[in-house]
Amino acid sequence: MLLKMLRVSAFGLGLATLGMVGTASAASGISTTGPFSTNVINEQSGQSSSMTNNNGVNTNNFNNQSAMTGNVSAMDNAGSGWGNWDPNSCMNRDRDFSQWWAGMMGQMGLVNANNWGHQGTNMNWVPAGANWQSTWSNWNPQMWQQNGATFGDWFGHMMSFMTSNRSSWMNNWRACGNTFAGNQMSGNAFNNNNTGNNVSIASNNSGGNQGGNGNGQATIFLTGPHSTNVIDEGSNSNSRVTNNNSVNTNNQNNQQARSGNVNESDNTIVGNATSGDADNQNNTTNNVNIANNNQNGNLGQGNGGNGSAFIGTTGPHSTNVVRSNNSSSNMQTNNNFVNTTNSNNQFATSGNVSERDNTIAGNATSGDAGNSNSTGNQTAITNNN
Repeated sequence: MLLKMLRVSAFGLGLATLGMVGTASAASGISTTGPFSTNVINEQSGQSSSMTNNNGVNTNNFNNQSAMTGNVSAMDNAGSGWGNWDPNSCMNRDRDFSQWWAGMMGQMGLVNANNWGHQGTNMNWVPAGANWQSTWSNWNPQMWQQNGATFGDWFGHMMSFMTSNRSSWMNNWRACGNTFAGNQMSGNAFNNNNTGNNVSIASNNSGGNQGGNGNGQATIFLTGPHSTNVIDEGSNSNSRVTNNNSVNTNNQNNQQARSGNVNESDNTIVGNATSGDADNQNNTTNNVNIANNNQNGNLGQGNGGNGSAFIGTTGPHSTNVVRSNNSSSNMQTNNNFVNTTNSNNQFATSGNVSERDNTIAGNATSGDAGNSNSTGNQTAITNNN
């Protein structure tokens, strides 16, 4: 009795090539064997694929801004009372002569025939005393009105007194100060913040096309009597794709803007008093794009024995078996976590404006206080499995 055993195993590409997982596309054949022979063709293909993407992005933006302008004060200049215009006292205080003279002309201009209280019931009246002109209080127009003098009498005597003493006052003037308080303005306080976060995550997982396909021709032919003929085909494919995407964006913006106070007091003539503007601006934009493209094709489809598995012309009492075993496992997991926190604290205050105890005061204006906040959050998540 002749006993002959032949085992042929084909992994990957045919009989001769190992180590590269793919398809058994070559022809595997057993032909013309003797009686009682055991003939086996075993084709196995296996593919395992594991893809993991862990993406973590943490963005923190902290912005603290403070803007403050200084205070403005104009006070203790030539006052509104008549006694504060006395040249003998002004020249020894912080008063500039040219400004005092101009201010005095303006003070006299406030008095005219239209607002004179008495219409000349005691014409040619002058204060008593030989040296009455040297006393500054004797030039107070209210006293002249109360004693019935005419506006023309007071103004004529006053202008004569002023022009005759101008040179003497100017030569003896030794101080330098302010009669006029000019325009007083507190500066602007401004905060501006621009924050932009762009996060883009792209996970492209391409896992191939096929795993474990016995697509060749497995043939056992012309075997002897009582032979055992087996064609065993199997394919195994495992695929696992995991995407863990975590994005945490935290934006904090604290702003404070305050313009200074403006104070004008005890002045003769003051200009415009304006407190500056206090303004806060914040622009925040968060763009998050997550794209998980898991293109596995036919991964996980094991087509063992899709070719020709053929046992033909065997002897009597032979045992003929064709086995095909296909196993496929495919697991895909996408965990996407996006946390966006925007915190914006803004404080804006314009300064106070105070004008008091002034003879002539300009416009008093407090500046604007404004807060502006613009926040945009855009999140796009695409999972193509």
